[in-house]
Amino acid sequence: MKKLSVKHLKLIRNLICVAGIVGGFILWTFLPDVFTNTKLFHVGNGAYGFKAGALILLPLQFLAFLPDTHSSEIHTEDPAQRATLMEARARKDAVRQIFTALFLALTICAVMGLAVATT
Repeated sequence: MKKLSVKHLKLIRNLICVAGIVGGFILWTFLPDVFTNTKLFHVGNGAYGFKAGALILLPLQFLAFLPDTHSSEIHTEDPAQRATLMEARARKDAVRQIFTALFLALTICAVMGLAVATT
């Protein structure tokens, strides 16, 4: 099987992010306007929370776009070897971002789904 390019990996990451946001928003539409706060899902102060406060979960998906800032330095004079090492670094970062996006999408949908199920 041929390895996916960095461009394809970033496209997969973007699709997962969009799916997480859209899935969370669809589940959000099923929440009642005012619901009882629980230990798992608590919005605002007091015993009741408003539906709009639950939208704070959706932008969490953008954390998947953060790059890896702990990369090691490349010490080589050969441009071909440098390009190979940079490509490998970009692939590794894109794969990490895919796993982060998948984890965040599942978390957002799970929390919204549990909030809908408990109301």
